[in-house]
Amino acid sequence: MTAITKATPAADRPLLRLLQLARPMRTRLLLAVLADAAGCGCGVALLAVSGFLLARASQHPNIVAISAAVVIVRVFSVGRGLLRYLERLFSHDVAFRVLADVRVAIYRRLERLAPAGLAAFRAGDMLTRLISDVDATQDLFIRGIAPPLTAALVGAGTTTAVLLILAPAAGVLAAGLLAAGIVVPLVTAAAARRAARLAAPARGGLGAAVTDLLGGAAELHAFGAVEAGLDRARVADAELTRLARRSASASGLGTGLGAAASGLTLWGVLLLGVAVTGSGSLGRVPLAVITLTALAAVRAWPS
Repeated sequence: MTAITKATPAADRPLLRLLQLARPMRTRLLLAVLADAAGCGCGVALLAVSGFLLARASQHPNIVAISAAVVIVRVFSVGRGLLRYLERLFSHDVAFRVLADVRVAIYRRLERLAPAGLAAFRAGDMLTRLISDVDATQDLFIRGIAPPLTAALVGAGTTTAVLLILAPAAGVLAAGLLAAGIVVPLVTAAAARRAARLAAPARGGLGAAVTDLLGGAAELHAFGAVEAGLDRARVADAELTRLARRSASASGLGTGLGAAASGLTLWGVLLLGVAVTGSGSLGRVPLAVITLTALAAVRAWPS
């Protein structure tokens, strides 16, 4: 798909072109972000209220004192599931509508280029690009736009809530969330940039090699060139496997760094809260609340 769109002036900015296709559906995309943020917020609030409920119940209060917390836990539980469903509904609706527009635009471009403009493309390469490359555009709206915006909203809200209880813990939480949400993705992207850039041509090369091998099986067998065709397919498969390993290694690096940042953030908040609680400046119930709030926040933050 990349090679096909080189003939257009705006092809150097494919991301902007995809976003332009989504402009008529920006309301649905906004609803997806808001629903996702509200659902994640319900998840964070659910764990925070659960921490309050458990810590307060350990003090054996009157049942009336914790009845409101019990009701709130149920409300957040139901709300989280409902809002997550709405987020999936809106985001996938936008993604599939844009995907349909992209397919139509690609076919119209192919119609204008055919037949002379397509002479440089092999059938298998063309098929792979039309299927894999076009289908990959939906990830922009499902995983590329809503989750970061949701994480920013939820992170800001969570940090503000912790700030009202213990300001130093809010600082630790904010630093950890920024590290997990900005530094780690930048490191991961830098490690996977080359592999990601070469993956589409490698998939196209493998598809072309396999298609040529199957389509010309009779001729290859007649001229004794079967092994040569298989060797070309093996080389293309080895290259694609190498790039996949590099991408997987970068993804694993990002997952590990994200887990490390999240764990250090949680431990920082916990140790700081324990120290303040030991000095008598913070109660045990608020300590449980800020600790479980930090746990929910780092789990909700995309890595």
